[in-house]
Amino acid sequence: MTAKRKGTELEYLKNYRLLFDNLSKVADIQAEMAEYGYDQTAIDEGKALYEKAELLYNERKVESAEEKKAYDTFAIKLEELKEFYKKDRKKAKVALLKNTELYQYFQLNKQLPQAYLKLMQEAKFFYEQIQTNLEAKPLLARLKLTEEVATSRLELVNTTFTLRVEYEKEKGESQQATKDKNKAFEDIAEWIRDFYAVAEIALEDHPQLMESIGKFVRS
Repeated sequence: MTAKRKGTELEYLKNYRLLFDNLSKVADIQAEMAEYGYDQTAIDEGKALYEKAELLYNERKVESAEEKKAYDTFAIKLEELKEFYKKDRKKAKVALLKNTELYQYFQLNKQLPQAYLKLMQEAKFFYEQIQTNLEAKPLLARLKLTEEVATSRLELVNTTFTLRVEYEKEKGESQQATKDKNKAFEDIAEWIRDFYAVAEIALEDHPQLMESIGKFVRS
């Protein structure tokens, strides 16, 4: 199991960058570490892991922002649909009050659903019936629930559904980006731990060199 990292991921990226910068500048550290298997090729492998973690960290930020934007856009449209549906149901209750069969058929005897999918399904049925139910049409039209109104509302239902699909897509991409980022951070953290363990041995007689890199990799 991977140990939980202390500090923020951004702080870790900063420290990793400083470590690799320092390694590239101090020849004495390079020479000592090369004797213990950390030659330039090995250091480059570690740096590549750092660069991957940094890249995926930034990509995850982008995906997270896109997910939030998609949800906010969907939520605004859903609220718009909900408000229209509430008002139109209120009109329909008055229009169909004396016709128990139609009143129940239009589901006016039920509470407004809280779940978004159920709400959208019910609203879709409601407005489709305004368009097609010949018995209800003249009664509903008296309170301005016309085919034209229903068509407009159904367009809103379809738009809201499309926005939800887009949000789910962005959510999935954001979740995958988070998994990829987490894996990249685990990989570089493991490399750093191994490097530091060897450095404690390789630089045991050079405490000043150890200190120059140790401050960047200690958690």
